[in-house]
Amino acid sequence: MDLITKLTPFILKNNMKVAVILTGYLRTFNLTHYSFIDNFLNHYDCDVYCSSWINQENGHPIDENSFSCLKKYLKSFKLNDYNKYHNTNPRIEKLDRANDVFDINPRAKQHGLYWGNRLLDQWYLVKDGYFQINNPEKYDIIFRLRFDSLINSKIIFQINNYINIPNDVGGWSFSDHMAYGSYIVMKKYCNLFDHIPNLYYKQNIDISHAVDMPKYYMEKLSPSISVNIDSNIKYLILK
Repeated sequence: MDLITKLTPFILKNNMKVAVILTGYLRTFNLTHYSFIDNFLNHYDCDVYCSSWINQENGHPIDENSFSCLKKYLKSFKLNDYNKYHNTNPRIEKLDRANDVFDINPRAKQHGLYWGNRLLDQWYLVKDGYFQINNPEKYDIIFRLRFDSLINSKIIFQINNYINIPNDVGGWSFSDHMAYGSYIVMKKYCNLFDHIPNLYYKQNIDISHAVDMPKYYMEKLSPSISVNIDSNIKYLILK
């Protein structure tokens, strides 16, 4: 029996120790951080790990002062230089092959590998956030979410065997906005970046699909991890 199946199927536990991974562009973080503090940071023993880019979408640079609102909880942060990242992580290029997903799938063809590479960048920050954590096994829960997530309800974390996600605000059956689980589950989740190239090159998956691609990765690639919808999480994305 592996470690995942040894976990208790469903527990609600007080005084959880929680690692919170915040990733992406800061965007509306000056507005959303209040909801983080009120709805989960103040209710658990939380350590926060942040990963973003030095320069934001509008070119505006950020520094450690951008995270001052989280000072009480902030354990670590990293601001990545996109140019250095780009130079050491080559872009995914389209293959010339029969039945390539970007030739035969209308949605994939419309979006193209531009969006596949955008998602690669996004999941790089998720991986970077996870690997800032020393001894992730000391946490009951690891919770990853975007800086522009506005949490509208107190989050009551569940300990179970699954990858836990909210009801996606866009109506999808999976959500790339946030997820939580045990350190074993989240180690797989946060390592999607390393698998995206081969999801396309070897498995011919539409890696430009922000929802279906991580869902396929979690459910179909070994070890398979099932999805649990935590309908108690109420949130919006505030871009």
